[in-house]
Amino acid sequence: MKEFRSLDAMDLTENWFQSYYKETPLLTAGNKNSLNTMTIGWGLCGIMWSKPVALVAVRQERYTHEFMEKNDYFTVSFFDSDYQAELLLCGTKSGRDIDKIKESGLHPIYHDDYTYFAEARLVLICKKIYKTNFLEEGFVDTDIIEKRYPDYSFHSEYYGEIIQVLSK
Repeated sequence: MKEFRSLDAMDLTENWFQSYYKETPLLTAGNKNSLNTMTIGWGLCGIMWSKPVALVAVRQERYTHEFMEKNDYFTVSFFDSDYQAELLLCGTKSGRDIDKIKESGLHPIYHDDYTYFAEARLVLICKKIYKTNFLEEGFVDTDIIEKRYPDYSFHSEYYGEIIQVLSK
């Protein structure tokens, strides 16, 4: 397995449209003692407050939401297409019901404040800097509510400063 090398976030040339939409990365919050991971298909990367930032959205009823609330760091791990079965499991099963990491066969790399996966091709290590909740009155295009939130179970948004990028 290839080793990771550290990159400066400002040197990334990633196509974030393709990376989030086609790869469904893993969002992970927590450490060896307690963590959860889930696939995400929605996310952004860019500059906010003069910092490189990753933005992720988590529905409030998701198990991962609890870990995002409790932890100061999160990671976003992107994988090659060889890992679709593992990612599907992490996106369709709840960590409340099964040990997703054990069942997926992925190999976590634990640090004191965060976790990522040895199989990832690219990892964004993020420190939370802002959180907000989607609210009904914030939607200018109310068709989005009908289409994406018919039960009004909105997402929380987490902005994380990208403090380290690991790449293979």
